[in-house]
Amino acid sequence: MLFLKFYNNQLFRYVFVAGINVMAGYGVFVLLIFLKLHYIIAVTIATIFGILFGFKAFSRLVFNNKNNFLILKYLLVWAVVYLLNIAGLTTLNYLKINNYIAGLIMLLPLAIAGFLLNKKFVFNKINQGVAD
Repeated sequence: MLFLKFYNNQLFRYVFVAGINVMAGYGVFVLLIFLKLHYIIAVTIATIFGILFGFKAFSRLVFNNKNNFLILKYLLVWAVVYLLNIAGLTTLNYLKINNYIAGLIMLLPLAIAGFLLNKKFVFNKINQGVAD
């Protein structure tokens, strides 16, 4: 039951759910590309899906929270992580690091930032227990 031991760790659950969220969002993107939608439309729909799916999944499975009104705070955290990503990629690009490698380099810091920001500002104890 090693999995259950890890599952009791909130950071592990966050990484696990984030992985599922990425795969689900990418699946939506691939399906829409397969259906011949323009890539900008496909990525926009996939991103919206990823945000909504991620909010519900992180709320319930990681932070045990049922307050749907927290989505505005979640969107703000998502915007901050996005801006951190852009800043990091811009810096790494300036340092002449390949964009594929730069994206990989940014994964871990962004995952940590997302976890900490969500835990502190979105799914904190103050916001616990508010009804759906």
